[in-house]
Amino acid sequence: MKATELGLSSVILRGFVGHLGEKAQYLKLSGLGNGIKPVIAIGIGYAKNSDSVKPSKRNFKIIRVEE
Repeated sequence: MKATELGLSSVILRGFVGHLGEKAQYLKLSGLGNGIKPVIAIGIGYAKNSDSVKPSKRNFKIIRVEE
């Protein structure tokens, strides 16, 4: 992926999205609109120690559900 070529790493952030609640400020800033609620977030940035970055063995699919 292009992000890997640029030396970027990522981490999936699940728990805190639900913990912040539906009235959290980030929802207002996100521009997602009413009725759309994120369930996970992905943090992207440069790893502090590039030797610690390991390729993921998981395969993820992106699924978009529209009503």
